[in-house]
Amino acid sequence: MRFRLKNVFYLLILSLFSKHSFSQELPYILDTITVNSEKILIYSNKTWSYISQPYTDTTILAVDTTNLFVSNWTSNQIFAYLGEKQTGNKFEIELLDSNKFFALPFYGKIYRGYGRGHDGVDIGLKKGDSIKVAFNGKVRYATYNRGGYGNLIIVRHFNGLETYYAHLSKILVEPDQLVRAGDIIGLGGSTGRSLAHHLHFEVRYRDKPLDPFRFIDFEQKSIISGYKLIVTNNKSEPRLAGKFSYHKVRKGDSLLKIAKKYGTTIEELCRLNGISEKKPLKRGTKIRIA
Repeated sequence: MRFRLKNVFYLLILSLFSKHSFSQELPYILDTITVNSEKILIYSNKTWSYISQPYTDTTILAVDTTNLFVSNWTSNQIFAYLGEKQTGNKFEIELLDSNKFFALPFYGKIYRGYGRGHDGVDIGLKKGDSIKVAFNGKVRYATYNRGGYGNLIIVRHFNGLETYYAHLSKILVEPDQLVRAGDIIGLGGSTGRSLAHHLHFEVRYRDKPLDPFRFIDFEQKSIISGYKLIVTNNKSEPRLAGKFSYHKVRKGDSLLKIAKKYGTTIEELCRLNGISEKKPLKRGTKIRIA
């Protein structure tokens, strides 16, 4: 009897919420409840959605989005999950629902795709062209990156993905700013390690790069209908863009400071440069970072 009354109580709460409405402010998750073995997310804009589990494969889980903008949140380094313990679990990323929209960052000629050491898609443009954010979310990183990306914006989204927008001529947002799919966040350019004006666009899950062509139709400017994106967090540590990149040691620099600046690890810097983390750095020395 108590179980039934509890379910009735939850259903009465849900009746006050609309599954399809979308308020002017971006939603965030207030709580997760369980009704008849179904997990339901309650959003701040009075909407709700099921955490669906359409697979018979019990190893495929729904991404937990309750702490997306708290855990592993940093605005001073590119990769937020470096050194974190990995598992072999599979997760389903919900690309679109009543609270998740998509906008193509820029429509133009694609000069280079994903693969062979290239973690994203290069789209040709003219300097000053408007760059849009792909999904609703919050800006995590927005500054000039010396590792090759140039002016770089990283946005973390409500579905657990992060998108990267690199080589911009101008950044129009700042860290911790909420953005809506289609908002203009920057202007196209050729900063960083770039030979021509273009947008370098990446999609990552927990730092792991994904092939955007798997789920984005760049010609139709839409998410591929019905596509189920399955990801894992069992990954190797990410590498910075480009073949080689160096940092010139300045006063006050340490391996930890340099690693955080370029989104890498002390161990990786030591490996690339054949040095020990216990050995002091000499001012003026060039440290290879990628």
